Amino acid sequence: NYIPEAIWVENKNKKFYVADNFNNDMTYDGDGSLTNYRNTESFIEVKCRNLEHYINELKIDEIDVLKMDIEGAAIEILEDCVDKNLFPNQITGEIEIHPDHLSNSISRIDKLLENLKRNYIFFLFDQKVRFSKFEFLMVKKNLINPL
Repeated sequence: NYIPEAIWVENKNKKFYVADNFNNDMTYDGDGSLTNYRNTESFIEVKCRNLEHYINELKIDEIDVLKMDIEGAAIEILEDCVDKNLFPNQITGEIEIHPDHLSNSISRIDKLLENLKRNYIFFLFDQKVRFSKFEFLMVKKNLINPL
């Protein structure tokens, strides 16, 4: 099923920042962000829900895989999962760090990984593109058989 909403830490409408050349004709091929890490002026309003909302609405007992490619919002979503003790069996996605926010993002990521490593084994894949960015896969420790 397709759900035309964004995942966020709160259940409310948010500004989804898009490139300033966005023309709203659905042919836009750029990407946007709830966190406005590209510092653009243009945005559209997007209905957002937190992960807890979907768990309750869809009556989900366990999340097998949480796949995130959410344009700069992964840190906030992962922090929210830790705060609410929501630990999917596997989490995969990417974390993007804008150069202007590097020092703040590094300290947040360090704290986040410290909290997540209690439950997960990490596989990190460095990908430097427009920003500092890396892809990751986290698997719950109890799902991995030791060799």
